[in-house]
Amino acid sequence: MNRFEGAISAHPVPFHGDGSIHWRDLERWYEYQLENGIQGLVLAGTTGESPTLHDEQDWINTRVIRAVNRKVPVIVGAGDYDTAVAVERTLKAHELGADATLHPMGWYNKPPQRGIMDYFNQVAEAAPIGVIFYNIPIRGASEYKPKTMIELAKRQHNIIG
Repeated sequence: MNRFEGAISAHPVPFHGDGSIHWRDLERWYEYQLENGIQGLVLAGTTGESPTLHDEQDWINTRVIRAVNRKVPVIVGAGDYDTAVAVERTLKAHELGADATLHPMGWYNKPPQRGIMDYFNQVAEAAPIGVIFYNIPIRGASEYKPKTMIELAKRQHNIIG
């Protein structure tokens, strides 16, 4: 499992005025990050418009992961309301070469701590890469409680943050 440390930046997605992805600016962004010593990248976090990008996100993930070529670890957002979809996205991230996945919780459905436990147990059991909690209390409907996070980290070796 990769070690994650230092500055890891969230990846914004640049767009043209017509809403299409500005691929050259996308390349410039990660090239700039790598040239200036970034120690990891986050793709498909909520900063990167992942809730509104679908097929495009797979293209972005593929393109950036290939270009980065293991120079730094890459974390890919894979969370979803539907646990099965989160597992599928996690496996896809692994297939593309990501080092870990990032999972925000409960935008709308407000799962209790037991639901959070069930979600992460299923994702972590299926995941061949690291799994990271993405706790955003101001935006999420549910918050990861420290007791829940500790219990999950004890159960699942690949929950890494």
